[in-house]
Amino acid sequence: MSILHHQRSLESVLAAALQVQPDRQRAEAFVRNEPIAAFGGKTLRDLTEEGRAKDAIDYIESIASGFVG
Repeated sequence: MSILHHQRSLESVLAAALQVQPDRQRAEAFVRNEPIAAFGGKTLRDLTEEGRAKDAIDYIESIASGFVG
C-alpha cells in the first residue's frame, strides 16, 4: 500500500470516528490506541495499516448505529 493510499485510508477512518466522537483528540486516540476485541485486540489504525480500512469504518458505523458488543 502506498503512503498516500495509507494516509487517505487513515483519514477516512478518522472521519468516521469523528462522527461518533466529535472531539478530534479523543477520536484520534480511539483510532490509535483502543484495542478492539472483535479484531483480536488490534486498533483501528492497525486494521488500516493492514489494508482493512473498510472493516474499521464498518466497525465505527456499527457503534454509531448503537451496537455495543
